[in-house]
Amino acid sequence: MKKEEQTNEHTAAKRLHYKSMFIAGFKYYEGAFVFKDLSVGTRLQMIADPRNQYDDNAVELHFKNTKLGFIPRSQNYSISKLLIAGHDVFEAVVQQVSPDENPDKQIRVGIYISVEEKV
Repeated sequence: MKKEEQTNEHTAAKRLHYKSMFIAGFKYYEGAFVFKDLSVGTRLQMIADPRNQYDDNAVELHFKNTKLGFIPRSQNYSISKLLIAGHDVFEAVVQQVSPDENPDKQIRVGIYISVEEKV
């Protein structure tokens, strides 16, 4: 796993790379309306959607109040379960923006696990 480290006075925060994926369903939601505001490093919100009619492990990806799509079904199980259990240890960050690609491959998102250790 790749490690990125950030520190402050009281804790040493590590960010561990967990997964990387394109946003599922990007072309079906409101991503086009905020596309120009997305850039590498933009943070996204993840919202578990256990009542989703197609996938009870669905995890929505949002930029501010705009739904962009979902974490792909093949990669959402552990993220969904931890979010539902109240363990908000993940960070979703835009890794790649490719405006000339098919909408299914325009935005790549990295999922990181935040780990804080007391120093």
